[in-house]
Amino acid sequence: MAYTMSEAAVLAANPQVRGVINQFADNPLFDILPFENVAGNAYSYVRTASRGNADFRAINAGYPESTPTFTSEVAELKRLGQDADVDVYLVQTQAGVQSLADLRAQAVIAHTEALRAKFVKTLIHGDGTAESFEGLESFGIHEVEAPEGGFGTTGDTRQGMFDALDELIGSVAGTPNVLLMGEAQLARMKSAARREGVLTDADNFGRTIQTYAGVPILSAGDDEDGNPIIDNGDIYAIRLDTNAGVFGITNGGIQVRDLGELDAKPVYRTRLEFYCAAVMTHPRAAVVLRETAP
Repeated sequence: MAYTMSEAAVLAANPQVRGVINQFADNPLFDILPFENVAGNAYSYVRTASRGNADFRAINAGYPESTPTFTSEVAELKRLGQDADVDVYLVQTQAGVQSLADLRAQAVIAHTEALRAKFVKTLIHGDGTAESFEGLESFGIHEVEAPEGGFGTTGDTRQGMFDALDELIGSVAGTPNVLLMGEAQLARMKSAARREGVLTDADNFGRTIQTYAGVPILSAGDDEDGNPIIDNGDIYAIRLDTNAGVFGITNGGIQVRDLGELDAKPVYRTRLEFYCAAVMTHPRAAVVLRETAP
């Protein structure tokens, strides 16, 4: 059964695990990105390569043969995690100001945010190497070319970009449920959309988000080093769904282990681990609007 991180946080019995998942899910993307829990260390699936063609036939004639084609894929779970350490020195010198529990909680929060950023970055740019799962770019994503000037400063330029966005949305198999982009592009899009009167608000699990053509528009945010995950004007339209879409897989979800004070060095350690990967079951489950080079 598929679930989102927001739903997983509600179901987590351990308060520490629940807190970590809540922090991880503090991004609207994880209200709609589904995860499947899998057994073992990989997930085998079939991806549609081509759907075949329909045609007309003459009387007493047969239909031209056209068979859909499929490819067999395997998504291997990768090990994403971090150790949140708090030096014993800080515990001693901060006594009366911050408790051990507070110091460790701050460390865990910071590392959880880094974990989330790394996951989103890999979801877009992951290359499937030994230390990274495959992301959208590695899956061979379909492209739509953006007009020169992007959202621009004139009504005609803005309309041209929104025409391209409509083409982008229409190119996705099924209906996309997120438009994902960099923070700078998101700001430009919101500004242009307000001028054209095409921006609407929607309730997303208790959070108000803005939409274009009914599709939420979200920022991919920054990576673990503070750099934009999408650092250009590209916009990704994605169908996040376990049925002919993009979704995450995991074995056990986000795990939180308290290792106590280490023998090797004087720190208290909390280990965060997430065995995860991404799956795209249809070649048009995600399409990108490519920024035109100036």
